[in-house]
Amino acid sequence: MSGSHVSLGSVINAVAKSKLFGKSKIAAKMLYRMKHVSLRPLTITYNNILNACAFSDPGLENRKEILDLAMLMLKEAQETCGANFITYGTCLRVIGTFEEDPATRWRLVRDTFRCCCADGQLNKLVMNQVKFAVSTSQYSLLTQEAKDEKTGQLRESFTRNCRKRPLSPRSLMKN
Repeated sequence: MSGSHVSLGSVINAVAKSKLFGKSKIAAKMLYRMKHVSLRPLTITYNNILNACAFSDPGLENRKEILDLAMLMLKEAQETCGANFITYGTCLRVIGTFEEDPATRWRLVRDTFRCCCADGQLNKLVMNQVKFAVSTSQYSLLTQEAKDEKTGQLRESFTRNCRKRPLSPRSLMKN
């Protein structure tokens, strides 16, 4: 990884965690700067921008712009470096926070949830964000869709690409 890549990625992360007004737009501009100098963004780069969206102030910022940016970042991540459960979970958080129309929120959550399942990235974090974003009955419908009828657990095919537990420095040394 080049020094420029690390530097721009670090700036995007810092902006995402800041209290800056318009931080999601600033982070997205940094992403496009990264691309302009021929650096390929990583999944974590998109996750940081989604995080900036998720923790923007819905009372102060333009809800539609934040939501549109988040959906664009999800799409770009899926098409380039790949979306992971953090990408999906954070995007679901943005939808739950910024989409005011219940019918549109339901459609966006359901579609994002189904993409997550198809990518094998479903886990408890994602399910918690689904629960945050939709009504109890809608959550129940998606839970039924996600569960294996025999085991009552999340379908293995929906969770196949999730890291089961975080890598620790000790587990890295064993390899």
